[in-house]
Amino acid sequence: MNNLVKMTRSAYSTAKTNRTLVCPNVALISDENKVEFLPMNPTSDIGIAAYENGLRTYYSLEEWNALTTKPTAIGVYMFTEQSQFVIHGTILSGKWSDTTEVAVDGVTTTTSTALLDFKGKENTDAVIGAVSGGDITNAPIFTSARALTCADANAVFSVAAAGQVELMRLNATAINACRTALSQTTINFGSNVWSSTQYSASHAWFWHGSFWDIIAKFYSFSGVAVAAI
Repeated sequence: MNNLVKMTRSAYSTAKTNRTLVCPNVALISDENKVEFLPMNPTSDIGIAAYENGLRTYYSLEEWNALTTKPTAIGVYMFTEQSQFVIHGTILSGKWSDTTEVAVDGVTTTTSTALLDFKGKENTDAVIGAVSGGDITNAPIFTSARALTCADANAVFSVAAAGQVELMRLNATAINACRTALSQTTINFGSNVWSSTQYSASHAWFWHGSFWDIIAKFYSFSGVAVAAI
């Protein structure tokens, strides 16, 4: 029950109707002054994030397709109990790092629990910091992700962590249906996809197309850019 927001029942109803709730759970203070926890979405919710009138808004695929006038789309959103993020329309491509003898401080490093890492932003922050600090010479896929923009100027894009990639992989059909509705290229989870999760100084975790594995950071693969919600 993280990212809780306190709201009155009236405010909750209004925000729900306007599709402007941005957290997986709401701590609702009812008229009886009792605290209730009401979900914004089911355990896993996938749809389209848009930006209109200075606000981030969220639509199911059915709602989006029914709109006569559509707002500016940001990308596909995904809400789960583990991680909430918006997926950029651009599919990344590049090396994890040109420098393969340095374990980047601040990046999640794991030998057995990679799929529990949902810290794409923190990992990307650390890698970008290591580049600017001269600890590693280049990290193409990370710098490409961080350079992406969208209609919401507050959105900061990062390379998805292994846990986030796994969530997307398990829900690829729904995610790609939304991407198709936005005329975006579908994500091919039958190919190699980088995660921002580190294994060691020389290796990082990637989805192999049919299983998770580690590989040297100098290989160039696809990647998925996500912005935290």
